[in-house]
Amino acid sequence: MAISLRLNPDRIWPGEIRGKEIISFALALNTGHRGCWTTIHANSAADCLARLCLLFNLYSGLDSIKMETAAELFTKNIDAIIFMKDYKVHQIIRWIAGTSPIRPHYEVLYDINSVK
Repeated sequence: MAISLRLNPDRIWPGEIRGKEIISFALALNTGHRGCWTTIHANSAADCLARLCLLFNLYSGLDSIKMETAAELFTKNIDAIIFMKDYKVHQIIRWIAGTSPIRPHYEVLYDINSVK
């Protein structure tokens, strides 16, 4: 991914995050590019933040970075989370910056249960 940043892309699409690729993703988030897409497995849209923070802490090797610091990095740089289940969009949320990875604050932009 570091090489792709030198090419000045409009969008960065690192693929699925399951392990150490979280570091490249975190570094690419705040580089001035117009967009970054990725996929990650989580139990819900809200649980995505805790999963990102957990992977970051596991693979960064930086014991000095707290979960709250990682959560702030992700909430400030990710505009929306689209949660899909059974190939259908179930929820779209937007995190509110400065949130805790344990209890993330978010705004629901779409919820399949509220659509009639």
